[in-house]
Amino acid sequence: MVEPNGIAFSPDESICYIADSSALNREGTPFERNHIRRYMVDDWRLKNGEDFAQVGPGVPDGIKVDEHGNVWSSSLEAVVILSPDGEEIGRVPVPEKIGNLCFGGPDGTDLFIAASTSIYRLHTNTRDCRYASGRA
Repeated sequence: MVEPNGIAFSPDESICYIADSSALNREGTPFERNHIRRYMVDDWRLKNGEDFAQVGPGVPDGIKVDEHGNVWSSSLEAVVILSPDGEEIGRVPVPEKIGNLCFGGPDGTDLFIAASTSIYRLHTNTRDCRYASGRA
């Protein structure tokens, strides 16, 4: 990891996802990255790190995991939704640069998106993995 930023865990906490935002304002840096890395959690240690997915345009910043293990990541122009295998399965376009996101609301199905000048709220058909497990 060059510049770790967002962090999230799989629903069973066996996988840790970390956003690497080193490509942000780092033109010419040999380690330009806009990836999310995935690590196995073993006895409270992170092991076997690997690139999980590249997020663009822009860089991943805020990341969250839903009850199905899908990873939701901010990017320059959209919230990118990735399957547990790292395949992009959807995008939620946002008309501003996105900095962070989180699930909330009474049952964890509302997605809150923090953008350059606004906060957006979007109802989803899934919920944060913490709500599904009763840890919220």
